[in-house]
Amino acid sequence: RQLVYLDGSFGETILEVNLRHPGLNNRNITRGHNWSVYSVNPINVDIGDEFSQARCETSEYRWNPYLVQHAFPNDHEFYKKECSASFPLRCEVGDLSGRLGSIDVGDIKYVFLDQNMPLSGPHGVMSRSIVIHNENQGSEKFACADIEPDDDIINLANIKRPSKFSPKIFMDDMREVLGVPEWYLSMELQTVTTSVDQKCVSFVIHFMGPLAHTLQRPFYRLLAGGILKKTTLPQPGVPTDPNRKKEVSYRTCGDVLDND
Repeated sequence: RQLVYLDGSFGETILEVNLRHPGLNNRNITRGHNWSVYSVNPINVDIGDEFSQARCETSEYRWNPYLVQHAFPNDHEFYKKECSASFPLRCEVGDLSGRLGSIDVGDIKYVFLDQNMPLSGPHGVMSRSIVIHNENQGSEKFACADIEPDDDIINLANIKRPSKFSPKIFMDDMREVLGVPEWYLSMELQTVTTSVDQKCVSFVIHFMGPLAHTLQRPFYRLLAGGILKKTTLPQPGVPTDPNRKKEVSYRTCGDVLDND
C-alpha cells in the first residue's frame, strides 16, 4: 500500500509479507531468502518449472530505473557496502533484501516500510514481478509472481443455516471448489448473524486480488446451484487438480446476490 498525494508525490510503501510453502498441511520452514523486484511482467509458464535453473527466467533482470551502480556494474562488493537499511537510496529499486533484509518462508509474518519502492509512476513496480530466491541467501530463483492491483470488494452472503455451521469449514469448502487461495476470499467473522427464525446465516464476504470482480459471479452461482464444474480463476504455475471437489451442500437463503 502507498499513499499518493494531490501534488503527485507519495509516501512510504507498506509491505505485508506472509509466505508459506505450497500444500494445505505443509509446515516446512526455510530461512534467509533474498527477495527482489524484477523488470518484466507477466510471469510465464516457467513459474512452476521443476528445474530451478529454468524457473522464473522470464522475469529477466532486477528493476533498476535510477541506474544505481551503473558506472561499475560488476563491482558487487562495493554495491553491498553502499546498499543497506541505513542507506536505502543507494540500493536498486528492485533490491528488497538489500535494504529490508532477507525473509523466512513458512514462519512469521512481516510488515515493512520501504521509502524506495514506488508502486505507480514511471519507476513504479506495478505490473512487474517479485522473485523469492533460494534459502540461505542463495541467488537462484525459488518462486515468483506478478505484482498486480489488489482490489477489495465487499458484499453480503446469506445462506440456509446448516445444523452445525462453522465459518472456517464454509470458507475452506468454498475456496476449494472455486480453486482460489485464502487471500482471494475471506469472511468477516464478527458479521456472522443468524436470522430470528434460525433458518438463515448472513455474513460479509471480501473478494480480493486483481480478479476480485471475476470471482463474485462463480461464488454466488455456486451457492445458488451447489455445483461448479470448473474453476474460473486459473493461477499461473498451479495446475488444476482433476479430482478437485466440485460441489458444496450450502444454498442461498432468499434472493441471490449476484453483483458484478
